[in-house]
Amino acid sequence: ENGCKDYLGIDISEIAVERLKVIFPEYRFICVDISELKIEEKFDLVFMIDVTQHIVSDEKFRKSMEFVKSILKNNGYFFVSSWLKNNVRNTYYEKSRGIEYYKENFPDYNFSEPVQFSDKFLMIISKNPIIEMEKVK
Repeated sequence: ENGCKDYLGIDISEIAVERLKVIFPEYRFICVDISELKIEEKFDLVFMIDVTQHIVSDEKFRKSMEFVKSILKNNGYFFVSSWLKNNVRNTYYEKSRGIEYYKENFPDYNFSEPVQFSDKFLMIISKNPIIEMEKVK
């Protein structure tokens, strides 16, 4: 009854998308760089787990966050994991960004208190009031 009715998975890795299509044939998956994607659909929930540190270009990061805002319903929630510290790791394939990067890209949004999530932090970003999360084990 309260399950997911419309799921769209997006990944830049063609291998990942093809594997997910086999494992979850009832859902849609597309292979694309989200900083270049435009779609008209809106979603209640957007999850970006272990992704943002791999967007090393600040311009692509900004465009990716614009994409998230464009597909998030007004009453929707964006769940994102990040190190939330600057200079944790900066390599050719990873870049750490502090919470100020997210606040700059979501200026009129509310933020949950980040909670520890694996080696990163998980937070919720929304125009709605945020219910604080318990620590994720």
